[in-house]
Amino acid sequence: MVTALGWLTLVALPLAAAALLAWWWQQERHASVRTAILCYHRLVVDDRAIGNSAAPADDEQGWVVTQAEFRSQIAALVGAGIPIVDLDAWLAARSGREPMARRSVILTFDDGYTSALELAVPVLQQYGAKAVFYIAVAPDAESHEKIAGRDSFLSADQIAELHRAGHTIGSHTMTHCLLRELDAEAVDWQLRESKSRLAKMVGAPVDHFCIPRAGGLPRHRRAIAAAGYLTATGNAKGTADLGHDLLRLPRHTVVRGTSGARLLRDLAPAGQVRARCAGELRRLASALLGPRLAYGVRQRLYHSPARHLLGPQQLATTLSFLGALWLLAAVAFVIWQLPCQC
Repeated sequence: MVTALGWLTLVALPLAAAALLAWWWQQERHASVRTAILCYHRLVVDDRAIGNSAAPADDEQGWVVTQAEFRSQIAALVGAGIPIVDLDAWLAARSGREPMARRSVILTFDDGYTSALELAVPVLQQYGAKAVFYIAVAPDAESHEKIAGRDSFLSADQIAELHRAGHTIGSHTMTHCLLRELDAEAVDWQLRESKSRLAKMVGAPVDHFCIPRAGGLPRHRRAIAAAGYLTATGNAKGTADLGHDLLRLPRHTVVRGTSGARLLRDLAPAGQVRARCAGELRRLASALLGPRLAYGVRQRLYHSPARHLLGPQQLATTLSFLGALWLLAAVAFVIWQLPCQC
């Protein structure tokens, strides 16, 4: 037997989940303006560089795309008539100073990898597109170790080169750290020092920030605003509309195996609702396990045999679905064990 509260929860939980999905669908389907902020990391020339041969497995495989995939994605966006806009131009349009398209895309690159300059920028030049590059000024040893022998981080001259080419430079902290592991003083230093150094490199203000490694908390949004940033992106999923908090802009992470056609499907309302579901489950896992352990679990699953059976996109969807079922089953089991009070 279960209590009345137990029965209420068993009924209310699915209803609440259904209501949340309906609300997300309403937001994605009927928003007058929808802007997808795409998140990229490293690029490689072809699959042989990311583990499809005898090459050592890459710890960041899921977030590495090939140059051919990237070119296909940009071509698909252009072919579908979806404008690729600059973040500053989007802010101007959002404030009414410039017209805003009903659908648009902003491209962002995290961490500051040399491969983004060498492989992504030529494609962007081909299509006349600009992007935001969130730079970790002096990445820590862990960040260097993950890409040893495969990539490198941009130099100050290369960062200035990106700015001169018309791209936007944003901050990704000084060391690519987890903000939640730092005290308030250290967080403030990471925010202000990176902003100052990058501004000196490019000779222009640095107004945009990206929280590394999904490691942000509500108090960090206040610190970001106090440091003088206009926008912040992180791990929230979905598309941005005119009412979004500028310090919590959502993004869509582009993963390996995403063709141009697949990207267009992912950016459709149904695709973004799926992404939000997956994002909330990842956020729950990070809250329960901590960002580092949750990241390690995701990487182990990605490198498991299931990845080769399902493919990265299908694996992510399947894991999200199974995670939701597990959560519901766990809640139901706990409620079922409660003693009857009636």
